[in-house]
Amino acid sequence: MDIQVEEAGTFFRKLSVTVPQSEVDQAFDSAFKRAGKAAKIPGFRPGKAPRSVLQMHYGAQIKAEVEDSLVQRTLPLAMAQSEVNPVTRPAIEPRKCSKGNDFIYVATVEVQPPIALTKYEGLEVENVPCEVSDDELTAKLDELREQNAQMIPVEGRDVVEDGDTVVMDYEGFIDDEAFEGGTAEGAMVEVGAGNYLPGFESAVRGKTVPSEIEFPVEFPEDYGAEQLAGKTATFKGKLHELKCKEQPALDDDFAQDLGEETLDALKDKLSADLLKGKTDQAKQKERTGVIKALVDANPFEVAPSMVDEQAERMVQNAAAQMQQMMGFTPQLSPDELEKLKDDSRENAEEHVRGGLLLMEVTKALEVDINDEDIDAEIERMAEESGVADQVRAHFGRPDQKQNLRYRLLEDRTLDLLLEKAVRVEPKPEEAVED
Repeated sequence: MDIQVEEAGTFFRKLSVTVPQSEVDQAFDSAFKRAGKAAKIPGFRPGKAPRSVLQMHYGAQIKAEVEDSLVQRTLPLAMAQSEVNPVTRPAIEPRKCSKGNDFIYVATVEVQPPIALTKYEGLEVENVPCEVSDDELTAKLDELREQNAQMIPVEGRDVVEDGDTVVMDYEGFIDDEAFEGGTAEGAMVEVGAGNYLPGFESAVRGKTVPSEIEFPVEFPEDYGAEQLAGKTATFKGKLHELKCKEQPALDDDFAQDLGEETLDALKDKLSADLLKGKTDQAKQKERTGVIKALVDANPFEVAPSMVDEQAERMVQNAAAQMQQMMGFTPQLSPDELEKLKDDSRENAEEHVRGGLLLMEVTKALEVDINDEDIDAEIERMAEESGVADQVRAHFGRPDQKQNLRYRLLEDRTLDLLLEKAVRVEPKPEEAVED
């Protein structure tokens, strides 16, 4: 097999591959033999039709099969021998393929040019503070007290105030017709919480309990239910009970309800949890910072298709997240999808640059992950997951174990980059002009 390589611009190589006649003839003979066994031609038993008849009935199909098989078999070898590494599927320009002749084809291959790693030590990374303030601890305790609050009857008054919860029945009408979703019994309406439309809560505020009320509510133009958007409804309601939240006292009893012996022990646990969360966020921010510094310090040209594919993945991931969060994926036109990809292109290029440079740093620092490292990480995740057998089964698959290896390589490389980085204080934020 003869291979000629020609540069066709920064990102493309043309491989001219010549497959010798002997291999071509062998491929045709094998293809005709397979076709003869499967062919159903009137007047001939299976496998007995002469080659001339097979040529007449299946010649074009056999030729296409031979061309495809020769390309599929020889192109990986040609790229390996010429050290051409494609970043996307090569484009093939086949030439004449016939028995008794060499087969020549040209493969246009997009490549990523070599990357010159000029700097990866001493990169500047901003320090990220990891301290838990008294205010943050207090806010967390208040959040827990709110979550564990109980509803109790209001005593000494019967007029609704902000912060009260009214137990009520209501029914909504538009043009004297009750509408779907506008009726409830025993609804718990917390006044001032913003869980209902402002007109609804303001109509309840100041009323006496028990009582019957009737009031209008205007639905905003952008309301989620299209049949109600921009319309005015009339609600009729019965106020039954007036309640308020009573938060538990901040004492040892409260701590024990949450599984700790004392209030001080609860505070220690919450502080540790808050600190861990901040530490994890700081680590992620530092990793993002060191990748950006690495990209800024090592400019290079990126293969366009790699950026295109990453932008496509970003759009798909965004759609998947919306499906998970909202329960639906918006239907976008081809033009809208293309605009989303264009808008994602800058971030996509930054992501690709970072990934390629990390691979170069991994090679420069001779970072390695062995089977023991992978097995230890699988066991750690299995023990923390609570479904250890499922985790072990998942990473028992070779592709998932390989993905884990890549992640561990990246993690270790980033840790080494941060060890070699120079810590600097965060730059003061610029004041925003009115």
